[in-house]
Amino acid sequence: MTTSNHSEPGDFSIVLGGPLYQLYLCTHLARPPLELLHRRIISFVLVTWVPLCLLATSGGHALSGVKVPFLLDLDTHARFLGSLPLLIVFDLHRLPADALT
Repeated sequence: MTTSNHSEPGDFSIVLGGPLYQLYLCTHLARPPLELLHRRIISFVLVTWVPLCLLATSGGHALSGVKVPFLLDLDTHARFLGSLPLLIVFDLHRLPADALT
């Protein structure tokens, strides 16, 4: 019979307690443990996509003026409006199960 001196890794988390998690808490994008997923998704989309749209509109490239206008570039929208929320959701799934309760 062998005994092990190592503890269970159940309470280990890369996310909880780190700088990004502290930023979430300071900006009220999360409550301990990570909550408010919809608020985080909306705020990150606003921070990434809206400035690009405003810059394209101010430069006259939102609907015309270039080969592929910003608002008609589906690859850009898929990247910022599809992938970013998925990355935030998958970051939540890296947490241990007991941190979500």
